[in-house]
Amino acid sequence: MKTADGSFHYNYTGQAVVDADHQVIVATELNNIAVDAQQLVPMIERRRQTLGQLPAQWTINARYCSASNLERVRQIEAESAGGTEFFHRDRPAQRRRRDPRGAVSAG
Repeated sequence: MKTADGSFHYNYTGQAVVDADHQVIVATELNNIAVDAQQLVPMIERRRQTLGQLPAQWTINARYCSASNLERVRQIEAESAGGTEFFHRDRPAQRRRRDPRGAVSAG
């Protein structure tokens, strides 16, 4: 992976989906993709494949926030029979928006 100083290192990132009610890991992924935001949709789909359904509520770290992820999450919410709610871990009740510089802010 390319690091902040411009060099390349042998690094990996790990993703996990945890069932909060039962404290059980239900999906995992290890890869060499530096941007975590690209892993949100595959992890949601892996969770669906593992358990056959989506939970009623998700808590997601803010580093997964991107315009394409927000659009896909809206599609997933619409597809889910019971309606799935997605929240960011750091500020659960607030919507997010992206400013022109790419920063995420509460709205």
